Amino acid sequence: MTPVLLSSWIRYCKPSALLSDLRLLIKFKQTVSAITSCILALLENPEIVHKAQAQLDAVIKPGYLPDFTDEENLPYITALTMESLRWRDVVPIAIPRCLQVDDEYKGYRIPKGSIVIPNVWHVSESLLPQTILINLRAMLHDEDVYPDPFTFKPERFLTKDGKIDETIRDPRHACFGFGRRICPGRHMAFSAVWIALASILYSFNIEKAKDESGETMELSHEYISAMIM
Repeated sequence: MTPVLLSSWIRYCKPSALLSDLRLLIKFKQTVSAITSCILALLENPEIVHKAQAQLDAVIKPGYLPDFTDEENLPYITALTMESLRWRDVVPIAIPRCLQVDDEYKGYRIPKGSIVIPNVWHVSESLLPQTILINLRAMLHDEDVYPDPFTFKPERFLTKDGKIDETIRDPRHACFGFGRRICPGRHMAFSAVWIALASILYSFNIEKAKDESGETMELSHEYISAMIM
């Protein structure tokens, strides 16, 4: 939205409707961010594109687009979606919490008033005064759970026969938040990413662009740190 349209929208919306619309806007932006990161990974890994397209071509009837009735027969697309949420998670430092009472976790005393920051991505061993950084090892990039964690590899979530491996920790345990404040739209968000990736891969080839001289244009993996609003 342009600033003028956005300010008018905020001015005339009822508070309840405004809050609801803002939540939808934020979730939409986060979904787009996850899809965009996946496309970046696909551009760098054409063999993954070919595997996904081969499964789609084998399952989807000619003249139709993928839909959710096909999900059971498209485990590679499901694994691709899971890896997209794990590889470059949208909210690497999740929403902070403030303790209202003293608590204890695995022998650590956490006093009332402490700020608890779930560490979804980064590896850190520092504890700031009155601040606890949950999980000293990154939840979604723990090499004990996800070997070679910085490599985009949907196969990590599949068994040898191509089914979803239930023994591998699902990234949804962390990427949508925790406890009572967990994202209420997490199921819809996962489905939105799944259907978008399935439809894009079924409809388009994904490959790097070439410049005027015919040379492949390499990609930048730079991200801008910002709050998605």
